[in-house]
Amino acid sequence: MAGYGAGLGDGVREDDSDMELWHMTLLREAVSTAVWAYQTGDHAFERQGHRMLADALATFRTDVFHAHTTKGQS
Repeated sequence: MAGYGAGLGDGVREDDSDMELWHMTLLREAVSTAVWAYQTGDHAFERQGHRMLADALATFRTDVFHAHTTKGQS
């Protein structure tokens, strides 16, 4: 996952809604990759989609869950 955001600049911080959208985008792309590869019989690319899916879900669970549970807290 680190590669997806690499090169965007150090010190750049999006607000939580931007990060939530980013995580949803990564999740959608991972599912699309795995499904397309499965349908076309590309087993290596399907495995890549599964890795992307695992990475996206792990990040989604930690970052997005944290953002939702801390809204309105100082």
